[in-house]
Amino acid sequence: MQDHLKSLSLMCAEVGGRFLDPASAMRVADFNGDGRADYGVYQGELICDGAASLYGGNAGSPLTVFVSGPAGYKEAWGGYVYAANLDKSAASAKLWVDVAGANCGSTAKRSFATEVFCSRGLMWVPAKAKLDFEPLAKMRKMQ
Repeated sequence: MQDHLKSLSLMCAEVGGRFLDPASAMRVADFNGDGRADYGVYQGELICDGAASLYGGNAGSPLTVFVSGPAGYKEAWGGYVYAANLDKSAASAKLWVDVAGANCGSTAKRSFATEVFCSRGLMWVPAKAKLDFEPLAKMRKMQ
């Protein structure tokens, strides 16, 4: 995970920007149930002073989630999302991501203005040792 943050910092420096504190972009909770902290890095909330749009755009921003394991941290999920919200109201925390189109069950091609948006929870899948979307039946449609 530290290497990931370092590469994002270098990307900012390459365009003449200044990488600011990444704390606001971090989503920290135990996502795989092993009792140790796991980390989501949501680039939509990273700040590269001098290059504001570096980490995102109309397609959303990358979210990369790293989970702890016997050999250290490994990437367990990655994709473009419009938001990444950590819900700690239940016994175990859940990461909700705002997505669109096929990720919300839409099969029609739409313009961005008429696209279907939703929030989907990420769940740990032990057999794959990865995070994946919860079933569509649990999604939260957005207006």
